[in-house]
Amino acid sequence: MSVPTVREVQTGLPAGTFRKVSHLLGLAEVTLARHLSIAPATVDHRLSTGRFTSEESDRLARLTRLYARALDVLGDRESVRDWFMAPNPFLGGKKPST
Repeated sequence: MSVPTVREVQTGLPAGTFRKVSHLLGLAEVTLARHLSIAPATVDHRLSTGRFTSEESDRLARLTRLYARALDVLGDRESVRDWFMAPNPFLGGKKPST
């Protein structure tokens, strides 16, 4: 997955980016929406219109960058998913996905 550019974030990321991140992390769309602080109804609307706002896109792009970096470090998608879902002592016992 490529990391979105500043221009892409400013113009709003396409709905497909949200769906792809949801799939890669193994998260339900409603769960990903909650992690990004986007109301599920808003996500439904964005998915039907095809584009997120620049503010929503910024949050999604940050998560995309984190995913890409974790993939570089951990080497495979399954390890990244496990890392995102496991409590981390360096995060006060919270999961990186929260």
